[in-house]
Amino acid sequence: MFLPQTPARNLLLLTLSGVLFCLIAVAWVLFNPWLGLELSADREPGLRIDRVDPDGPAHALSSARRLLALGAPGEDARIELQAEDRVADPDELSGYAAFNAFMERQRRLNDLLSAPVVELHWLDADGAKQRSLVTPTQRPLSALPFLFWYELLCALGGLMIAAWVYVLRPGDRAVLFFAITGVSMFVTILVNSLYVNRELAMLGIQWMALVNHIAIFAFGCALISLFLSYPSQLVRTRYLFWLWLVYLVWLAVDVAQLLPDQTLGLHAGILSQILVLTLLAAVHWRRTRNQPVQRAALLWFVISFVLADWLFASSTLVPLALGMPMLMPMGYAAGFIFLSYIGLALGISRYRLFELDAWAYRILLVVIGAALVVALDALLIWGLHMTPVLSLGWALFLAGWLYFPLRQWLWRRMIGRSAASLEDLLPELIDLAFTLGVEQRELAWRLLLERLFKPLTQQALKPAPQQVVLADNGLSLHLPACGGLTARELRFAHEGKRLFTPTDAEFAQGLCNLMTRAASSREAYERGAAEERGRVYRDLHDDIGAKLLSLVIGAETPARADLARSALDDLRDVVSRSGCESMPLSDAIADWRAEIDHRLRSAGMDLLWNQAADLPEIQIAPEAVTHLGRTLREGVSNVLRHAQASALRVDISHKEGLLCIEMSDDGLGLPASAPHHGKGLVNMRKRVELLGGRIQWLPAAPRGCSVRIELELRRLEEG
Repeated sequence: MFLPQTPARNLLLLTLSGVLFCLIAVAWVLFNPWLGLELSADREPGLRIDRVDPDGPAHALSSARRLLALGAPGEDARIELQAEDRVADPDELSGYAAFNAFMERQRRLNDLLSAPVVELHWLDADGAKQRSLVTPTQRPLSALPFLFWYELLCALGGLMIAAWVYVLRPGDRAVLFFAITGVSMFVTILVNSLYVNRELAMLGIQWMALVNHIAIFAFGCALISLFLSYPSQLVRTRYLFWLWLVYLVWLAVDVAQLLPDQTLGLHAGILSQILVLTLLAAVHWRRTRNQPVQRAALLWFVISFVLADWLFASSTLVPLALGMPMLMPMGYAAGFIFLSYIGLALGISRYRLFELDAWAYRILLVVIGAALVVALDALLIWGLHMTPVLSLGWALFLAGWLYFPLRQWLWRRMIGRSAASLEDLLPELIDLAFTLGVEQRELAWRLLLERLFKPLTQQALKPAPQQVVLADNGLSLHLPACGGLTARELRFAHEGKRLFTPTDAEFAQGLCNLMTRAASSREAYERGAAEERGRVYRDLHDDIGAKLLSLVIGAETPARADLARSALDDLRDVVSRSGCESMPLSDAIADWRAEIDHRLRSAGMDLLWNQAADLPEIQIAPEAVTHLGRTLREGVSNVLRHAQASALRVDISHKEGLLCIEMSDDGLGLPASAPHHGKGLVNMRKRVELLGGRIQWLPAAPRGCSVRIELELRRLEEG
């Protein structure tokens, strides 16, 4: 499949830009002063020391229990540590006064830690107060916690998915708002990861909090704008300006601290955005009540975003608004938002969200592969101190053995496409086109479509379209009549796991075109064969037929005349029946009666014909007409040659799906071994068996022989 280069290149550039900002975030955390302590807050004075890094600057505090204060060497002034100093997110604090006090203490603590030497006041295991001089250093990469890397992964993953959709449909309004949500989500999680994972204090935390607030409000506004524009447009574009203006004012009031506390500022603003999203989801749900495809896509969309937002709010914002601690750290709760982007990426495959087809995954997977090689290369150079050439080789080796097989597996699992190509199917289509019988070809065509597209339902379609049509937004695929086969409607592709896509329609159109060409070749072959048979039949009729007619006229005895006449009738059967269409049973019986009557009258015998009035009106295949006609002809010939009879009685009836024909004469009868050894009688048995029936020779009453033939009417129709 062709991979568009411009979207792939743009996606790679945006991804690398996100990686660059992540590296800046890593550098910012590493270059901040570090003591090598893991601190936590409780109700006692100071901060509890949970762990001392043995390689850290404060390794001498291995016996310390609590860190009480920080100060400058030789000065009495110091900063007594409080539980609020270790709060992960300043938005957790109650009231703007506590927020401002926290920011001021962060500034003062950072100034102390930025000095060449800082004095630590601490309690040992026995509760005695101690002090130590420590030289803060830069934080090593190994000291960064798991939560920091988790947040970076969520931020970069969400940004990449948003960029992926945007580069494929840059002119779509809904996609633009979705891209803004991705950028806003990336900024807020990235900034949050900086101060949530600080050791004690960090430079610029006040500006980070401001950027975080702006990004959070922008994320909510962009998401509301997205729901106002997709899956269906609810308002005109110019009305979206008022939405952004309202929340811009709300943000300004919160930043200016004109409200009583953050609960009415940031927290209430976010909750109001989630409530608006929920309301818009309900509106969309009502508008799609008679549109199952749009409702299915909407359900996926709602689960991806609205449910994720409520999970985030329920675990963080709602407890804070109620004065309770958060149910989980803010960093881990951000994973709910990232999961919404993963859900949307899966929805693109299932419901073609934003009108994207499955081919878009190829771009995403290729860019992930390129980014993975670059990341592995950088990791090997930085972590293992390899040379650039050696590290690049190892990166390509690892990506080739790990990522690329995984990518192919994911592609097969998510997309679920058939690996068949038109070239592979060509021999099968030719065999299908040359299959004898329309019903057999219809069955083979239906089974082929079943195997390729795995629809839940498949049925004949009227009126037939002129070409393949993708109907009901991908719910069904309409195939035209092709190669003498009926038009068909396929519904619910891949056992209902996905929608039909333009790729499916293009593949099906190629399939129909090949089927039409194969059928045209079959028809041309049949026309040529029919013309050749016609030429042969004409030669037989004109040459051999004329000679047989001369034998009939000039025969010395009635027996020889009948033999020549029988041969002439066989020849006429070959000429008239071969290559013809089926004929009604009543017409075939009329032909047989006329022939038998003519032969018996020529031999001076009587014909007693008894035909049931309720014989079924069925069409008999040409082969059945020929085999049964010659069987009756051979039976009449045997009577004329050997029976010495004066009359022949023919009874034709049917019962329980069987056609019964019985010929009885009043002649000498047949010896017991005759039905098994006479050449003519053996031929009669074989012809009846070819039609799936049975034949019996029985004695007639009061004398003579009776031949009874039983055939299934169904087999006569099939031939």
